[in-house]
Amino acid sequence: MKQNITKLLSIIIVFSAFMVQPNLQAQWAENAVNGEHGNYGYGVTVDDDGNSYIVGRFSATA
Repeated sequence: MKQNITKLLSIIIVFSAFMVQPNLQAQWAENAVNGEHGNYGYGVTVDDDGNSYIVGRFSATA
């Protein structure tokens, strides 16, 4: 018995960085990085004053 087999392969890879945190006034502070060719978030830290920093890269015009 002969079978017709069709293999469909679709891969979509999207890299984005998004961070949400409450600020010192208990309000939500939001930020998103949206580059044209991908965003890579490698790490996040908060200093003693409550400022947050995202380490990564994006491909777009800043």
